[in-house]
Amino acid sequence: MVRRWVRVGLWSLLGMLCCASGARGAEFDSQLWTQYNFHVQHRDRFRLLVDFNFRWGDNYGRTSQVVVRATAGYQLRRNLSLWIGHAWTPTFIPEFNSEDRWFPQVLLEDRYPWGQMINRTRLEFRAIAGAGGTSVRLRHLLRFSRPVDRAKRWSAIVWDELFWNLNSTPAGPEAGFDQNRIFLGVGYTIDQHTRVDLGYMANHINPPRNRPDRHLDVLWITMNYSL
Repeated sequence: MVRRWVRVGLWSLLGMLCCASGARGAEFDSQLWTQYNFHVQHRDRFRLLVDFNFRWGDNYGRTSQVVVRATAGYQLRRNLSLWIGHAWTPTFIPEFNSEDRWFPQVLLEDRYPWGQMINRTRLEFRAIAGAGGTSVRLRHLLRFSRPVDRAKRWSAIVWDELFWNLNSTPAGPEAGFDQNRIFLGVGYTIDQHTRVDLGYMANHINPPRNRPDRHLDVLWITMNYSL
């Protein structure tokens, strides 16, 4: 238990340091992200998650990116599952560019008297048009949620996700810190199958080739459906 909390602290500290290191000279944009998650669990072992993301940038003026992702998982233990998935993530700002991602991931879901903690580690193999090679990126998400009312319909949510490139490509991502996302929000459980999350996310991005850093102020709305 102690080692787990040490690991949690190190990931969070590293994410904050990475954000602080690139805070100068950043370009800013306000965006709206919407996400729709469909989760299916079969016989307590096999799980399927399909999600659709629609993102509007340029101060909400036009579509910035779309993410279509499908992930299949197998429950090893009560709190531990292994997954493999694929995502198609076309980008439209500043111009259209297509990207395909294959990824394995490990998901650790722990419940405590105070709420829930989630650790997710994902390794992405990114085929980006024009990059000149496959980019490999490591992502780690640390998420906390805590009920705030007696009926446990409302919950407070905070999470941080660190992105780190493991290699460089000739004309695409470069090895090192890629981006960090910090989210603060609330969740509301509508019924046993449906939950909505709403909040603010600060997304700091470190583009390659010495381009200016980017900082996104994001209003994020997520609809979760469990079937």
